Amino acid sequence: MAYPREMGFLIENCRSGALVLAFEDAIFHAKFVVKTQEILRRIGPQGDGADKLRSEMETSLEKSITLVKTMVKEAPENVKRHFGEMFFAMTPGALSNTMNFLVDLSMVKNWVLDGHPLPFNVERPGGEARTKGGRSKGKPPNTRRPLVVVILLLIIFLAVEPPTSLLGWILMFFAIGTIGFVLFSQKTD
Repeated sequence: MAYPREMGFLIENCRSGALVLAFEDAIFHAKFVVKTQEILRRIGPQGDGADKLRSEMETSLEKSITLVKTMVKEAPENVKRHFGEMFFAMTPGALSNTMNFLVDLSMVKNWVLDGHPLPFNVERPGGEARTKGGRSKGKPPNTRRPLVVVILLLIIFLAVEPPTSLLGWILMFFAIGTIGFVLFSQKTD
């Protein structure tokens, strides 16, 4: 990580509910910028779709910078000045620093995508709190999709070859129940 001190400040500063969302948006846009930059390097400036990718990357870059500015807006003056000189100044060095900082933010997004939690456990807008697995507390898991799959399997089994014996019915319901159990247990972990 190129800027651990600055990243540490953002994480500490974003423990309040409103800034958590800004941090999550910033790491999302940072990852997009970093991945798009890699793609543009690979396909070259004249590659197919390069202009559109470059345009979308610039939009995400602006959003990332705006979000980081939002996160340091209420910080002490020396911190705001430091972030301003390091990342927000209109100099080639600041742009290079910003791109490296976006790589750091992208690493945080990768951390989250790998299933690790952010160090935030605060109330979110709507009264929900994120837990270790990333799911909100107090909100039941979405069991609708596995239920639909189980019902569709039952219909398919009955339409293709309905059981003709009691043993056939038992085996069909056992197979569907096993599939349903696997699907439900994956959704609720």
